[in-house]
Amino acid sequence: MPACVNPNPVTYPLSAAQMEIWLAQQINPRSPVYNICQFTEIHGAVDSALFEAALRQVVAEAESFCLQFIESSDGIQQFVSLPDWSLPVIDLSAEVDPQAAAEAWMKADYEQPTDLLNNLPFGFALLKVAPDRFFWYQRCHHIAMDGAGGRLIAQRMAQVYSARVKGVVAQERPFGPVALLLENDVRYRASAHFTKDWEVWSASVVTTVSSRSVATRCSPCG
Repeated sequence: MPACVNPNPVTYPLSAAQMEIWLAQQINPRSPVYNICQFTEIHGAVDSALFEAALRQVVAEAESFCLQFIESSDGIQQFVSLPDWSLPVIDLSAEVDPQAAAEAWMKADYEQPTDLLNNLPFGFALLKVAPDRFFWYQRCHHIAMDGAGGRLIAQRMAQVYSARVKGVVAQERPFGPVALLLENDVRYRASAHFTKDWEVWSASVVTTVSSRSVATRCSPCG
């Protein structure tokens, strides 16, 4: 389990959607298909120390980044604890093709499957391809965040870093507790609304499909 700040965290069960992702990942643990990755191209000089400080604030604000997973007698559980992590700053500007080198680095990182029991669900890197051009790379497992969440993180990061460059600290704006999200998931699945949604979606699925043989010829009977 990754190192964490909180030694006695409160554990929670996975949401229904998280459990589906967890089970799918266990079926094929070597697959990176649930890695959600994106990069932001930055034009202009970047202060890597300020950038990391801003990113640490954003990570602390977003509990999804702080999710860690453990196996217990109750099955797979999750808890929130600010993790120990680092921001690699990689200078690729001396490469023959810095952009190609950066893209290759990001692709290689994406293709590494995430071991959720022993590693953090996220990773970052700041890739320098020129003195005034950087790629900020972010990766997060889909069990903790989706693509829309990644865009919100990028927007918040821009706000926090810009504030620090101006010499001020952006006010913390937590995205909301994971516990509330899990409570809403349980409440929804026990509601009449969920039952209605289930009926509507079930009715939209074609349940009768005519069977077709894949045989190229028929064998005689008897």
